[in-house]
Amino acid sequence: MDRQRASPVAGDRGRSAQVMSYVEILHALCDLERVDRTALRLIYWRGLTQAQVAHELALPQGVIGQCVARGMRELAGRLSAASSPD
Repeated sequence: MDRQRASPVAGDRGRSAQVMSYVEILHALCDLERVDRTALRLIYWRGLTQAQVAHELALPQGVIGQCVARGMRELAGRLSAASSPD
């Protein structure tokens, strides 16, 4: 079977950008306050609801909502700063 391989250059650039974005997100997450980072991780990586996160962390649901909002705001700012040219 004779298969020709497509040039990997275009695909590699896209994959490289995805990996870099993932790494940037992880670095930005590490800089967040622990409770904000934990709330975001439980909601976005484990798929829990805010009510479930509140139960798991023994915090009021309103506090979890504030943590998520603050964490997302901080992430957006950090990622925006990381992607802007120096």
